[in-house]
Amino acid sequence: MYASYNGNTEAVKLLLKNKAKIDTKDKNGWTALIFASSEGHKDTVELLLKNGAEIDIKNNDGWTSLMFASETGRKDIVELLLKNGAKADIQDKDGMTALMAASGKGHKDIVELLLKNGAKIDIKNNDGVTTLMFASGNGYKDIVELLLKNRAEVDIKAKIGVTALMFASTRGDKDIVELLLKNGAEVDIKNNDGWTPLMAASGNGHKDIVKLLLKYGAGLDVQNKNAALEIARVRGHNDIVKLLQDKSESKKHTTKYLIYGLIAIITFCVKVWQEINKNSENEQSTTQSEVSDTTKHDNNSSKTKSKKINQQKTQLLNTLI
Repeated sequence: MYASYNGNTEAVKLLLKNKAKIDTKDKNGWTALIFASSEGHKDTVELLLKNGAEIDIKNNDGWTSLMFASETGRKDIVELLLKNGAKADIQDKDGMTALMAASGKGHKDIVELLLKNGAKIDIKNNDGVTTLMFASGNGYKDIVELLLKNRAEVDIKAKIGVTALMFASTRGDKDIVELLLKNGAEVDIKNNDGWTPLMAASGNGHKDIVKLLLKYGAGLDVQNKNAALEIARVRGHNDIVKLLQDKSESKKHTTKYLIYGLIAIITFCVKVWQEINKNSENEQSTTQSEVSDTTKHDNNSSKTKSKKINQQKTQLLNTLI
């Protein structure tokens, strides 16, 4: 194991020639292959694999050689292990996978390699956290973009109800927040405590995120009226308090004007309809008078007038519409 840890391939060769047990574990469950993989010693890894080292063997925490190589950014080792049949979706005791490990550390090239080799993109750890959440919560926009391109589900919730958007909003990463919103993330989604991304951003003082969420239609009165505003006030983020207050007032004025406009339209419609009915009644009265004093020819004229009235109604209604 010591020789493998240091990448001393010649020493490893000699030990194997002298019948050293290749998969012996130390007190933490580490093997020679795990040591060599985590330290990036490709030649040693290749030698151990050729001599029958168990590729998916786990340490006491459930981590494999592939997981260590992925977390530490050893692309050549990851490629070698996958080529030799390493399973991409093995989970440790906490439900972590190699893909999560790589995403949480920002190793885009390894994430891409794992996805090409069939790694499941939306698998969850024991807390319900996905790869997209790890990348979003750690600020790796390029990986978030890659995962979304490969159809990662944007609104999956962890056990406590948080989503990738909440992770990014809490952290204050504007680029990732915008990227998630553009890919359909629900702006007012709630966690188990009823918090929304707007509340998280307001509570953590991320004014630019608050502006962005409002731009995408985040509600001020989700769960409790002006909840985000109260959270910002309690935590002393006065600039955000003012921003939310201005938005709230603007929304009130807009709603008021919409109501006034709707009332005006309804009033106009009623008046027009009354005028149509009045004209119709007058025309019908005239027609009935003429019918009593006229011949069959006059009856035809009455029908023509009635048709004309209906046409006037239709024209007025079309004007309203």
